[in-house]
Amino acid sequence: MLRFTTSRAMGFAVALTLGAVATASAQQDTTRSAPRRSRSQLPIRKEQPATPSTETTPSSSSSSSTSSSTYTMPARDTVLVGRSDTTVVMCNCATTQSASTGEVLPLIPARIQRFFGNGLSLGLAAGSVHPVGDAMQSYNPGWGINVPLTWDPPHSPLGARLVAAYTEFNSASSVGVADATQWSLGGDLKFRVPFGRFLKATSGAYLVGGGAVHHFTNYNRSIFLTNNLYNTKYSSPALNAQVAAAAQSQSSSNTSLGTHAGLGLSLGVGPAELFGEARYTRVYTPGKAVNYIPIMAGVSFH
Repeated sequence: MLRFTTSRAMGFAVALTLGAVATASAQQDTTRSAPRRSRSQLPIRKEQPATPSTETTPSSSSSSSTSSSTYTMPARDTVLVGRSDTTVVMCNCATTQSASTGEVLPLIPARIQRFFGNGLSLGLAAGSVHPVGDAMQSYNPGWGINVPLTWDPPHSPLGARLVAAYTEFNSASSVGVADATQWSLGGDLKFRVPFGRFLKATSGAYLVGGGAVHHFTNYNRSIFLTNNLYNTKYSSPALNAQVAAAAQSQSSSNTSLGTHAGLGLSLGVGPAELFGEARYTRVYTPGKAVNYIPIMAGVSFH
């Protein structure tokens, strides 16, 4: 009986020991199966120096903090051109000239952008045309259009220009005389006298003078008649009949030379220039000259 009891007790002790060992092994396996935190996922704080750098490094999405000192990179159109012991100086590349070592140039204001940039300008003007002298007896004020191509050297008051023009004189005669129309192409010398600056562009007064080629498109029905005093206060019925008969043999067009001189005023507005001018013009047509004054206002673009 004692041997049976002892055997039973020893078996119970062995069972308890095995159970404890199994429980400890299970707990150890559970501990080992838990995921370990990777060192790469740990937040790292590192003090960054405030020294500027011309290279940019993309930030990592896994970082949870930024550096304690933040430096904003320059804008895309600026670069670092120099620095002192404590200050970083930035200049606009588009307006900064090259500097020697240790020297920083100041910012230069951008110049006005111009279409040509070498003194050339193209314009358009319109206005009234006033006959003078004997032409006043035959024509009322008309109108005209000018297209000037001008060259004004930046460092000289002397310039030159070409002017293409269309001019129309309104007939003052009730019968027999048509409106006079002409095309002309002239060349001028120009003398400028600047007197100030308006919106960063040169303004001033100027003088012009030169010559031109004038082409009349209905010469025999207009200029030929009026040059021979047709239907004016100086004519008579007999003279009118004689002039009308002679006009039948005349060409419908005539080309004559002329001269002119005048003055103008210009007002610069950025790359453009507003101007107004008046010129005394004399065209040497057969018989006698035709005289008139065009008064024009317009704009030109440099």
